[in-house]
This record gives sequence, structure tokens and C-alpha cells, in this order.
Amino acid sequence: QCESYPFWPSILNSMETWEDEAVVQDNTPLRSGERYWNADEGGCEGIIAPSASSTSENNADVRIVERQTIVAKMKAARKQWRRFPADEIKETSWFL
Repeated sequence: QCESYPFWPSILNSMETWEDEAVVQDNTPLRSGERYWNADEGGCEGIIAPSASSTSENNADVRIVERQTIVAKMKAARKQWRRFPADEIKETSWFL
């Protein structure tokens, strides 16, 4: 499951779910709409959520993940998800 994170189909479902998963590192000052990781809401510090003020200069160090890698991770997530024995886990943690 974690091997394919954050490329779960439920996170890639929309730009909104992708941005909701994005959190900033603890030592970074928060801007409007940002949050730190916490046990209740989780999140991924590695996701760079696009913003209206983003420019290519600001994101010069951003590494783009190849589409084929994302597709492979999504397939791995689906395979792992099928291994969960209880539907409750599937319905409350993440969905495909």
C-alpha cells in the first residue's frame, strides 16, 4: 500500500483530492490553505500542489513523475487493495 502512495486512484481522482493530500513540511511557514501532516488527516509532504502564483522559476527543483510510473503505482495500489480482507478497511481508509 505505501509503496504506491500517493498515486492511489482515490487521490488521483481529481485535482481537489490531490491538493487535499498535499501538506507542507513542519519547518515551513504555512500560507493560506496549507496544513501540516497530522495523524487524523494524514497527507503527503512530497506533493507539490500547484498554485496560481507558481512559476517555472519557483518550481525549478520540482521533479516530475513519469506517467508510466504513476500508472504502475496505481496498478500496484489496486492489487494491494484487493488483498485487504475486510470491506470496512477498504471503505474507511481509501477507495479505488
